[in-house]
Amino acid sequence: MTCDFYRKSEKRTHVENVNLDAKLGLQIKEALQLQLDVQRRLHDQLELHET
Repeated sequence: MTCDFYRKSEKRTHVENVNLDAKLGLQIKEALQLQLDVQRRLHDQLELHET
């Protein structure tokens, strides 16, 4: 009985970790996309100033 409880807890913890990893991955992806957008805008502005 005790082993079953720990196995379920471990599985739940693993699932929670996967969900957290997915959320973190999405946040990182969004942050990188924002950074890329800013870099593109800065690059465009620099090109305008050079001409």
